[in-house]
Amino acid sequence: MKLVVEKQKIIEYLLKPLDKADKSKFLNQIGYNIQNWETLQNDIIS
Repeated sequence: MKLVVEKQKIIEYLLKPLDKADKSKFLNQIGYNIQNWETLQNDIIS
């Protein structure tokens, strides 16, 4: 079975800044951002 993590889910859910429960702030602190979303995608899959 192949795991699929869609670009839109990463950009619009994980990396989109929010007022509350901002996951993007934490992910940015550890090096993930919109410009390298593919790295986050690969890390999630692996």
